Amino acid sequence: MKIKGVRTVMLLIGIIFTFIGIILFSAGSFVMAKHISDKDKYDKTQANITEINHTNSNAFIEYTIDGITYEGKLNECSTNMQVGDPVWIYYDPEDPYEFISDSKIFEIIFISVGGFFTVIGIVFLIICYKKKRKVNELIVNGDKLSGTIIAVRTNYKIRVNNRYPFIADCEVINPYDNEKYLYRSENVMEDISMLVGMTVTVFVDRNDRSKYYVDIQELLNSYNSDFQIHDYR
Repeated sequence: MKIKGVRTVMLLIGIIFTFIGIILFSAGSFVMAKHISDKDKYDKTQANITEINHTNSNAFIEYTIDGITYEGKLNECSTNMQVGDPVWIYYDPEDPYEFISDSKIFEIIFISVGGFFTVIGIVFLIICYKKKRKVNELIVNGDKLSGTIIAVRTNYKIRVNNRYPFIADCEVINPYDNEKYLYRSENVMEDISMLVGMTVTVFVDRNDRSKYYVDIQELLNSYNSDFQIHDYR
């Protein structure tokens, strides 16, 4: 069974946020560009609000072109609007029924929200990348030591999808100086209490013993193999 750690959850959140953000930002940018392009081709005139339905967020307008009165629905409605208020619109001179409002509020919202989601997603991805690189460096360049899982506890400081992750505490006797060190694993979403008392590999930085990585995944794979558990989840 592949352990689902908080880092994996953060990676998924980063990918989802970045994907949604890019879509929203792209959609807002596309509509904004079309809006600007249409304004260059359309003529500008003043219309008046004739009806407002705040329940359905609809605002209707009326405007006159060459003595002919046209009616239409704005693509936005705010609580500040009142019946009789003037609004500027751009209409198609070849088909005055076709018009766009002067406001770009929806485009701005899409671009802003999309940009926010993208930034948050990228931040999550950067954090995951840095943690992954740190683990790889410890595995390649660190001391490979053996420790013992002495306890598994729930981390109530973090909650993911209304669930609290688990942390494994382990004890390592350094063979080089015979000193005892206490380390803990990353947060994992599955209950790993059955690993208490088992031996776990710990990779430790040679120059800074406070930098380490407890390889819970390797231990779990060994546990499943020893007990002939074939979990393909």
